[in-house]
Order: sequence, then C-alpha cells, then structure tokens
Amino acid sequence: MKKGVFAISVLLVLLLCGCGSKTTDNQQGPENAQQTVTEEKKRTQAEKVSEQLITYTDTLGTPRILYLATVKNTDSVPLEFGNVTIDVNGADNKLIKHLDNDSVYPRFIMPGEFGYICAECAQLDDSIILEDVQSAEMHFGTRRADGYEKPDVTFTQLELKQGDYDLTVLGKVKSNEDIDDLSIAFPIFDENGT
Repeated sequence: MKKGVFAISVLLVLLLCGCGSKTTDNQQGPENAQQTVTEEKKRTQAEKVSEQLITYTDTLGTPRILYLATVKNTDSVPLEFGNVTIDVNGADNKLIKHLDNDSVYPRFIMPGEFGYICAECAQLDDSIILEDVQSAEMHFGTRRADGYEKPDVTFTQLELKQGDYDLTVLGKVKSNEDIDDLSIAFPIFDENGT
C-alpha cells in the first residue's frame, strides 16, 4: 500500500511539475508570438529623396502653393504608398496650412524605384500671405505589397511637347497582358534635376 501511495505521490508530483512547466511555456508563447507579429509588422523602408516647395500667383491672381517630392522604395519588397500629408510652415516653423493628398505616382513602387508626389493648394485663407510660407514637411505611409507585380508595358514614340502654359508627354503604350486599370506618370525635370 505504501508503494502505491508513493507511486501516486511521485506521479502527482510529476504531473504538477509538467503542468508548471507547461504554464511557463504558455507564458513564453505569447512573447514568441508577439516577437513574430513584430517582425511581420516591421516598418517598411522608404525615404524622401527630394522635395520642392513653390509659391506663386497664377494668371488669374490666385495665390498657390505647390509641393513636389520624390520618394524611393529602399525596401526589398514592393510597397504601397499612401496617406500623404503636407504641413506648410511659416516663420518659427509655425503651421499655417495642412494639405491632405493621396497623389503618389505610381501608388505601388518596386524595390529601388521612385514615386512622385504632387500637392497643390489654390484656396488660401485671407490670413495666409505667400511671403509668409517658409517650408513644408511631408508625411507618408507605406505598407508591404507582397504579391504585387509590375505590369508588363512598353512605351514607344515618346515625345515631350511644350505648350504655352504646360508640358505634355505624347506616346504609345502597349500592354503585354490584360490590365483593367493603368495610371502612367512621367516626371519631368529641368537641367538641374529639379
């Protein structure tokens, strides 16, 4: 009988130790799971390469703010760009205008490639004077676009035409696959690359 009680006691101690060990594993489990989630949600890598802030009055006398920027996908996966906002600042870095803009061309950017952002504001408050505009700060969001593949298109007969007030890129686009929606942007730079 003593052997039976002893065996049951040993078995009970082993079970309790096993349960204790299992509880410890469960406590470590969420940390490991959190670590995996953190790695999956790792911040994507993109950088602003250039930006330009232009203030001017158009031919109708309307004051305008134009913000242009180039961003580069420095990650190893395709990225989707969006949630672009621009803070326009005056003296002492005081916020005087906030622009919401989702104009990133193209929206999906392959590793090592560039995207272009253009934001314009033509309806300034009476309290904002163009001469007060000093700087701008752009914020943007990115997320991984795993599985995205760049469309297979070719361009021919490209020609840059200058009108009285604008520039136009003329040419032919041929798609080598079925595409439902295609947006094309041609950034145009001056001799200084701006």
